[in-house]
Amino acid sequence: MIELSRFNFTEDILNVIKKCKGVVVPKERAELVSLALGTPNASSFEISYEVNGKLITEANVVRCKNGVAVNYTEDYMRRRDPDCLIVADELPSDKPRFKDVYKKDFSSMREETFNWLSGQELIITTFMAGGKDFGYPAILVSPRNAAFFACGLAGLQYFVNIDDYEGIFTPKAVIFLAPSFRHTHLDGKQIVVHNRTPDIYEMF
Repeated sequence: MIELSRFNFTEDILNVIKKCKGVVVPKERAELVSLALGTPNASSFEISYEVNGKLITEANVVRCKNGVAVNYTEDYMRRRDPDCLIVADELPSDKPRFKDVYKKDFSSMREETFNWLSGQELIITTFMAGGKDFGYPAILVSPRNAAFFACGLAGLQYFVNIDDYEGIFTPKAVIFLAPSFRHTHLDGKQIVVHNRTPDIYEMF
């Protein structure tokens, strides 16, 4: 369970956490590896989501000597799309705007993401975006069955064990992970929507 007194979350994050089916805050890498495989002793795990009444397998996770390996079932997902960054806010940017690309305001998809996450079991991963010394507090909010993403993020950024953190953890950035939305909202593409608000930097 999550100890909310250890965090200073925005109202939107709090609402998602309070409504969800359960939440875990990993505190060590071994725990992340176990979560990525579904159960502690599993050697493999399949990640699937229901999309428009059909079950779609996104990726397969396999245990290996130094953690886990992930294979996406779709070739396109096996490398980063260079055109994946979309901006939702009105602050200065030279990147494409969500409203221009998708011909609608981002607010509806933002709320739908919160509603979808509220119906999942979740993982909240705490890290320092940019590294230990010069980074800033951030979190990942992801469905539990996509724990491989949290595991990978913990290796790329500076993973924080919340028990070792001094003071109240106040994220300046948050990643909301909703894998099925690439099928239902984003034409099957890898898209990261950046939404800069006065309180926190949101990425969807």
